[in-house]
Amino acid sequence: MAKRTRKSDRGPSGQLEFPELSEAKAGSLDLDHELRAWLVRAASRSSFSRAIVAARVGELVGRTDLSQAVFDAWCAESKEGYRVPAAYIPALCVVLRDDGGLRIMAQALGCDVIGPQERDALDLTRKRLQLERLQDEVRTIETHVRSQR
Repeated sequence: MAKRTRKSDRGPSGQLEFPELSEAKAGSLDLDHELRAWLVRAASRSSFSRAIVAARVGELVGRTDLSQAVFDAWCAESKEGYRVPAAYIPALCVVLRDDGGLRIMAQALGCDVIGPQERDALDLTRKRLQLERLQDEVRTIETHVRSQR
């Protein structure tokens, strides 16, 4: 599998630093099997039939031609010609009430998906760290001003 990036391996704008293409192994990012397994698990736990799941996902992505047959093909290991389009993953997560598809894709890049509570806790921690840095700057400036007197 391709080298995973650590949280500290961020580019200048906070973006991930991806491994060199020459380091990535062929097939290392083929998520087909994992996504199909997630779809099967999530669909079996859903209160909706597969036909309803297909219809609701189709509505969310603006496609009225998404049928149960296509959804079933996305789930079937034997239907290699039918892969779940990445553009459908968010809608599938919403309809199936399961973020597994997003998690699979994020983890392939060494990332994770966090929920609203975790995001709020992370934002709070960032603000506290920012406040500490500002307080340190204020103390430094105050010390400098006092030494000028």
